[in-house]
Amino acid sequence: MKCSSCGYDNKDDASFCSGCGKRLKQKHPLPKKYIITIILFLSIALFYMIYLSFKSNIRSKKIYRYIKATEQSISTTELTDDEISEIKKMIEQAKEESIKKDYDAAFAEIKKADDLIKEKRKNFEDNKKKIMDTMTKKDILDISKKYYEEGLKYFSNQKYNEAIASFNRAMNLNPDMVAAYCKRGLSYFFNRDYEKAISDFTKAIERDLKGSCGTEDKGAGYNYRGNAYFSKGDYAMAIEDFTKAIELNPNYAYNYNSRGSAYYNSGNYDKAIKDYNMAIKLDPELAAAYNNRGTAYNAIGEYKKAINDFNKAIELNPDMKSAYENKKLSYSQSKK
Repeated sequence: MKCSSCGYDNKDDASFCSGCGKRLKQKHPLPKKYIITIILFLSIALFYMIYLSFKSNIRSKKIYRYIKATEQSISTTELTDDEISEIKKMIEQAKEESIKKDYDAAFAEIKKADDLIKEKRKNFEDNKKKIMDTMTKKDILDISKKYYEEGLKYFSNQKYNEAIASFNRAMNLNPDMVAAYCKRGLSYFFNRDYEKAISDFTKAIERDLKGSCGTEDKGAGYNYRGNAYFSKGDYAMAIEDFTKAIELNPNYAYNYNSRGSAYYNSGNYDKAIKDYNMAIKLDPELAAAYNNRGTAYNAIGEYKKAINDFNKAIELNPDMKSAYENKKLSYSQSKK
């Protein structure tokens, strides 16, 4: 390496000139064009890795949705226990393959399960038509009732998926069975599938304008649907349904308590308190109404009234944890 100052010819790896002692300007070990090429190659590699990760994430979500849809199809299809077991094994295998990111294998497994369900569903429909052609209307209604009663047993044991499957069978035979729509709607509600619950309650109401849901309680269907709207945060629709339930059954305390909660969550505390007052008037031992009215009083700064209500709720239902928590909060806020 030649020194630019004195012209002395130094070794290539020298840092200082042996002739004049000045620091030598080092040559870059790689030509500039090679550096640019390397940077470009690394950038392409990084972009490709990001692309693969993004693509993998999309496929993973598609497989997940396919798996969930197939799982839900089990409860709406007439299947034997062995068939259900076989399908569930396929689903579990699909989940395992998805975790390993072998999406082709996962898709193949879940498709096998889906195809089997579709095949069994078609076979069931074909057989049902043949059987129904030979049955009287009374026979069909009797079988439908048995499926409905089977669903009630599952429902009472909180086996909501099994209950839904039984109610489906009942309604396949008798599409106008109002009580089955309501019970299936409640099953969906307790499974937190509020859209399907609302759909079923609506169908029940369309078939029985009193909204009794096949019971002696007028307005029950509107109350159920109102609770579904409330649970999904649609308080305006909930208030509308609870109001209709009150019109049909003005002496039912729970209708007022439910509408009061919808008013409360809408920020309309005065109307909420009026509804809670009415609920308590109709049912002086309704602990939930005292607890709810207490939260409304607390919201408007009426802490003494709130604490009194929480005390009453606790007296009526010593196991109501929320009443203790609300009382503690009111005490805390009243000290500020």
